[in-house]
Amino acid sequence: MHRSKIILLIFNILVFLPKWSINQNFSHLTIKEGLSQSTIKSICQDYKGFIWIGSADGLNKYDAYQFTIYRNNPADPRTLCGNDIACIYEDPQDSTLWIGNQTDGLNCYVRKNDTFVRFRRGSAGSIPSNDISAIVREPGGKLWISTKDKGLCYFNSADSSFVQPEFAKEGKLQNINTFVFDLHGRMWLGTMNDLFVVEPSGKNDFSQSTPQNIKISPSPGQIIALL
Repeated sequence: MHRSKIILLIFNILVFLPKWSINQNFSHLTIKEGLSQSTIKSICQDYKGFIWIGSADGLNKYDAYQFTIYRNNPADPRTLCGNDIACIYEDPQDSTLWIGNQTDGLNCYVRKNDTFVRFRRGSAGSIPSNDISAIVREPGGKLWISTKDKGLCYFNSADSSFVQPEFAKEGKLQNINTFVFDLHGRMWLGTMNDLFVVEPSGKNDFSQSTPQNIKISPSPGQIIALL
């Protein structure tokens, strides 16, 4: 009885899956439809349903009908730091939209005014680098930002400063491409050369943590994505 059910299931998959696949339609959105640039680096859907698309030349907001394009205006400090968008992240805690620029800094979108707050490297307490690679909220904890050349840090919302824990200053963790948190609160980091995992020293506390290099054979080389 069980064998016949399994055979019937496999038959249905083989018969109907190809038809389902063939009927899939894709729409192509290009510069002709209003996209700012064709090199796409990041895509994020916000809680309102808008699709945000980061390109090498501008940030795009798509409402299913048309694009709204955001670019840097040197004369207006309420615009983006730069036009080369590396990553987009909506904070699950308060739905704040964060945009990371490649080489130009970090931006926080102010929906009420349709403007941006810029964060760039500079004085004490500022972000350690302008080359942003990823932004992730630790479950129940801090908002972390990684960079391509100065490790990672977390955002202190109390005074809008950025804090870099000791482990994040290590040379082997300077060139971070991507990072995620697992269900146990551990931080996984993909760099230009290796994969690392960082165990919290306490609940949402990485102040005394030490990164461990995860050996993969053959050597993975550059880690560009983690899920």
